[in-house]
Amino acid sequence: MFDHCHTLQELKTEYRRLALEFHPDKGGNKDEFIKIHLAMKQRLKELSGNSAFRFPDFLPEEVSRKIVNLGFELLDDAIVSLKEKISNRLFDRRN
Repeated sequence: MFDHCHTLQELKTEYRRLALEFHPDKGGNKDEFIKIHLAMKQRLKELSGNSAFRFPDFLPEEVSRKIVNLGFELLDDAIVSLKEKISNRLFDRRN
């Protein structure tokens, strides 16, 4: 769906165009919008190596991809940890 997007800016532009057409708040189909959103997230992961952050050329592409994926996993873990800390502090204040 987003295979023709080769830069993050192209992806952003195309996603916005499709969101205006298919978003449920704009009268679009919810299931179709979910498919669009998931396809955009997948393409974003694929393009993340083309952003300003680049790995050295001597690293094999597979290694670079693993490092990027690990970064996404670490970010997800950090978000979960932060949510837990906030919840715990709010719970402690109530008691």
